[in-house]
This record gives sequence, C-alpha cells and structure tokens, in this order.
Amino acid sequence: MGQVSFKKIMKHLLKDFIRITKFGIVIFVLLTASAGYFLSLNEISIFSTEIFLFFLVGLYLVSSGSFVLNQSQEWRLDQKMERTKRRPIARGSLSPLQGYVLAFTMIVFGGFLLFLLKPLTSFLALLTVFLYNVFYTLFWKKRLSHGAVFGAIPGALPPVIGYSLSNNNLFSTECVYLFLLMFLWQMPHFWSLAIRYKEDYNQAGVPVLPVIYGFQKTIYEMGFYMLAYVGLALISPLFLRAGLMYIFLLCPLVLKIIYEFYHYLNHQTKWLRFFLWINLSIIVYLSVPIMDKWFFYLVYE
Repeated sequence: MGQVSFKKIMKHLLKDFIRITKFGIVIFVLLTASAGYFLSLNEISIFSTEIFLFFLVGLYLVSSGSFVLNQSQEWRLDQKMERTKRRPIARGSLSPLQGYVLAFTMIVFGGFLLFLLKPLTSFLALLTVFLYNVFYTLFWKKRLSHGAVFGAIPGALPPVIGYSLSNNNLFSTECVYLFLLMFLWQMPHFWSLAIRYKEDYNQAGVPVLPVIYGFQKTIYEMGFYMLAYVGLALISPLFLRAGLMYIFLLCPLVLKIIYEFYHYLNHQTKWLRFFLWINLSIIVYLSVPIMDKWFFYLVYE
C-alpha cells in the first residue's frame, strides 16, 4: 500500500515539475538554440558532443528557471484563467516563495554552466531571462495590447544563444535571419492562441490584441506578420546558403501556411489546425538552412 502511495506521489510531483517548468516549451527552446549552434558551424569547426550536451543542460536549467519564475510572479493571474489555474503555484501545491527559490537556483546554476562554456552565451541567456521576466512579464504584457510584439524579442533569442556558442559574429546574415524568423513567427503563433482564449485573457485583465481590438483587427495583424514571416523564408537565399531542401521543403510549406491561414479565416473555430501548421513551419524553416549547408559541404567539399 505504501509503495502504491509512493508511486502516486512521484507521479504527481513529476507532473507538477513538467507543468511549472513548461517542459514542452523548454524542449522547443533547446531545439531552436541547437539550430543556431549547428548553423554557426563551418567545415573546419570541430563538433564536440560533450560541449553540446553541456550547453543543452545549462540552457535547460536557465529556460526552466525562467518559466518557474514567471509562474511565481503570475500565480494570482493564473488563478483567474481557466487555462492556467491548474498550475502548481496557482492551485497551491507550491508556494510562491518555493517557486522563487527553485527558479533562481536553476537560473544561477544554468547561467554558471553556460559561463564555463562561453561568457557571451551565458550573458545572452541571462539577458533573455531579464527581458522575459522583467520587461515582458511585469510591464509589456500587462500594459500593452501589442505586448506580444515586444515579448517576441526575448522569444527570438534562443537561436542567437546557440549561434554564439561557436561564433562571435552575432550580426552575420545567418544569425540575423534566425532572429528575424523567430521574431516574426511569434505573432501568428501567439495571437491565434489569444483569439482562442480571449475570454480567459479578458477575465484576467490582460490587454491582448483580441480583447482590446477584436477579431478583425487581430486577424489583419496576424496576416501581416504571417506574410512577413513566410516572405522572409522565401528570400532566405539572400541571408544564407540555399539548396535542394529550400526548393523541395521550404517553398511548398510557404504555400501550405498561406492556405491554412485562408482556411482559418473561413473556419474560425478550427484554430488548432493553423496553430499546429505554423508551429511545424518554424521547426522546418530553422532546419532547412542546416540541411542545405551541410549537404553542400558533404557533396562539394
């Protein structure tokens, strides 16, 4: 009997840990940061499995700590929203103080691990935390209808963090492309969620675009950023090497995203379909330059 209870407790703790650290989003952060790292490498770079894994652990801790800190800051807000009220601190499973202690422990330790690898990488990771947990969480999100646009700045930094691990030139065309791609993607991604959970945000007093300006204004701006996003992907050869994957994978997906946005306009209740496709697209768009770059080196060098 005691063994069964122990298993239940451990299962409950694991679920709470996954929720409070937003494990799924952290995995996405690690994937996008990895894309930046692999794109920064060139034919003479020596890939080190140990360094890469060390980097992933450090960034995992910083990212997870940032999300724990966010929930410690916003537990009262989370209680007002149906989508977030079951988060550990919001429902009382963990106190805000415990959340703050866990958050700062993870952020400091993760930042230290990244510093051992490269101070610039650690600085960028901690800058992302500062922009997200201070500027976005405390000011932009609560006061601006277009807070998502400003919040997209820290959201676009993970590929830059990964790129910095082996390349100091953060203003290279490759790195600039990665940042802009991630930045533009976030508006159609977030505002499709904001439309779906408009009442939640309205009840919590969060001035997201759909709450302040309604569906038509939001969908117009979503379309603007979506077209800028896929347009940037189409002109990616101006920023980096393009090849077969650009032709056979990236270009068709541009047409698919435009079609799915059109479908979303005509079937507004089927928001999830567009949401999933726009999220899949960012993984593909980040992967294509890497595949084209290394296919070129393997075949032609």
